[in-house]
Amino acid sequence: MPGGRFPGYPAKSAQLAVPAAFFAEVLPRLAARPADLVVATYAFFALGRKRGFPRYVTGEELRADESLRAALAAALHAGVGDGADLDAALAFSLQTLEGEGLLLRLALGEGGGAYFLPTPADRRGMERLRGEQEQRRVAPPAPAERSVTEPDIIAWYEGAIGTVPPMLLDELREAEGTYPAGWIEDAFREAAALNVRNWRYVLRILERWAEEGRGEHEETERDPAEEQRERYFGGRWGGLLR
Repeated sequence: MPGGRFPGYPAKSAQLAVPAAFFAEVLPRLAARPADLVVATYAFFALGRKRGFPRYVTGEELRADESLRAALAAALHAGVGDGADLDAALAFSLQTLEGEGLLLRLALGEGGGAYFLPTPADRRGMERLRGEQEQRRVAPPAPAERSVTEPDIIAWYEGAIGTVPPMLLDELREAEGTYPAGWIEDAFREAAALNVRNWRYVLRILERWAEEGRGEHEETERDPAEEQRERYFGGRWGGLLR
């Protein structure tokens, strides 16, 4: 405590639960290691301020705690401004306490860590957090929301023709797996441009592209719409498409 006589604990001071075993077993072990004793003791205060479950404190939170840094600097007879030295001392103490089982650590991300007290409740919290991490690693990613600019074949059908008859669902999905998505979109667009709202017509466009390849319209004096109508309504499929 910096200067002066300690005035005593306030009547309404927050209480912390510290196991008796800390004083009987841990305190004698750390008495000759003031930096480790400061960190081990401060862990009860840092975790006592936490709410919810699981309860833990991160290494980053400990490094940013000015009260802990001041206590650690006093234990090491170092200046609070010696930032790099205090960071190194804190990291060494945390590693030492973890190695002795006086603190429990669970890795969080790259280089991060969550610290728990070795109590039954905190052990359960640590296992719960570990399980949540494992679940996030193995769970499949959530399906991406369908982009309105990239509808599937059902959406194109509904937009260009109308409600999909149940008997056509399998056929539509088969076409979706057969032809490139861009072809399907263009075929529906081409049918709409010709004001032909007929799935067989769209399918015939896709089949012809697959057989003959896709090419741009040649510049002729013929009306492109009339040319396309004759192209797809002509031949053996004409009766079905009209």
